[in-house]
Amino acid sequence: MLLLFLLAFLPARVRPDRTRRLRLPRLGARVPAVLAAAVVVGAAVFGSALVGGLVGLGSLAGFWVLRQLTGRYAPALLGTVAGGSVLAAGALLVADGETAGAAGQALAVVALAAVVAGVLPVLPLRRRSAQETAAAPSAPVQA
Repeated sequence: MLLLFLLAFLPARVRPDRTRRLRLPRLGARVPAVLAAAVVVGAAVFGSALVGGLVGLGSLAGFWVLRQLTGRYAPALLGTVAGGSVLAAGALLVADGETAGAAGQALAVVALAAVVAGVLPVLPLRRRSAQETAAAPSAPVQA
């Protein structure tokens, strides 16, 4: 529904004309990028809360922090967690489908949170170099 609502307000091409191009008003390149990132984060958090409740939000927060800390190894780690969770949920379902409902759902929510954490933007963490750390003035010691 939201996509249809957005499409209703986008300008449509009346007729393709080779001499005249449709000109849209230009916004700064920074505004759409920030808006898009905010929409992605909001939709991811809302969807995780809707599907997984507290388990979904908690695992999403944990996986997002883990993604921040692991750097370039994050996609492999989050993919392994998601695949392992889905595999474990499937094994529980095959082993005993009637009593493994809650555990299988929790594992599926954990897998979903791992995938969603892989989509969320990464915060730029600036690390201080050894030269900056050595050159930083230390606070005076008061006795």
